[in-house]
Amino acid sequence: MKENKGITLVALIITIIVLLILAVVTISAVNEGSLFSHANNAATKYKEGAEAEDSTIQRLLGKLGQDSNAVAEQGDYTYTIENGEVTITGLSPDGKAKITNGTTQFSIPSEITDNDNAYPVTTIGQGAFLNCTNIEAVISNPEEVQPIYKTEDYDKITKIILPDSITVISDYAFVLSKANINLPSNLTEIGEASFAGCSNLSISQLPSAIETIENNAFYRATGITITTFPNSITSIGDYAFAYCGSAFGDVTIPYSLSSAHIGDNIFNGTVLNSLTVDVTGTGLSKSAFEGTQTNNIIIGEHVQTLIDNVFKDVNSVNGNSGEMTTVTFLGRPNQIDHSSFADMYSVTFIVPWTQANKFNNEPWQAGKKDGNVVRFHYSDMAEGTYYYYHGE
Repeated sequence: MKENKGITLVALIITIIVLLILAVVTISAVNEGSLFSHANNAATKYKEGAEAEDSTIQRLLGKLGQDSNAVAEQGDYTYTIENGEVTITGLSPDGKAKITNGTTQFSIPSEITDNDNAYPVTTIGQGAFLNCTNIEAVISNPEEVQPIYKTEDYDKITKIILPDSITVISDYAFVLSKANINLPSNLTEIGEASFAGCSNLSISQLPSAIETIENNAFYRATGITITTFPNSITSIGDYAFAYCGSAFGDVTIPYSLSSAHIGDNIFNGTVLNSLTVDVTGTGLSKSAFEGTQTNNIIIGEHVQTLIDNVFKDVNSVNGNSGEMTTVTFLGRPNQIDHSSFADMYSVTFIVPWTQANKFNNEPWQAGKKDGNVVRFHYSDMAEGTYYYYHGE
């Protein structure tokens, strides 16, 4: 019994010695910096990170309302600021109260001061002055548009003055507005249906900086007398100027827009005194001018291709009354599809005498020389088939 107790005591002593040796090794490693150093470094980095994060948070809190999407209000307008630029999102309660009290004109400021910093006003936001409860009522392709609803009634606003600092007018910005609205000189983008259904516009020219005119931009708007399109344009969307009445004059799509995208039906249902097209044709959509009403079409010398239904259903201003639409070629396109002039009721083609031999083949037939031109005309054309008649 005493022998067993002695063995147990020896084992205990050996265990204690091993533990002491391990402790000495651990303390040595700590003293050499292996653990305390890492712990100190971690604590230091944590402290520095926390200070940096706190500084960032304080800086962002200081900019709240300046570089965020939070809607703020000042004077007559609500707005957001992003990347140092202001977007007007609508009228503030004060602005709406002014309408109730008889104010009919609003002038958008060129800059807004927020937290002692001045920011340029560059954008009219989506639906900012939209004057309807259902956007689908004025869009040519409502199935492709998400409905936007708005309860404010801006019927009493007669004029909205936009500053030249504005570069973007967003989608649906002024739908069905009854106000007279100017286009700022530095405007580069007109959003989808932004002026659709507007009834009191007075726009005679597009800004020289304009680049993009989205789908339905001026659909069913009145008071537009644009005749030329600036060289800066890169895209004109579908139905952009469709059903805009009869205020248009002699409209020209110049050669300089040959690389631009020109969408379908851009003048569908709109009356033009004449339409001159001198783009190469590569950027034209298949139904670019379908449904336009005009008595005169001029195909410029630079046009290379007329394909699909590019002039389908283009008819004279008075429809089927017997008036003819005259199509004058100043050159000879390399390709003219049979459907290019489909469903035109009554047409006279005029070809320069110097180009007549290029047209004197199927489906073209020799016409009657009249001075320096050769005339063809036909009527009651079946879709995709041309009938040419000699003489007048």
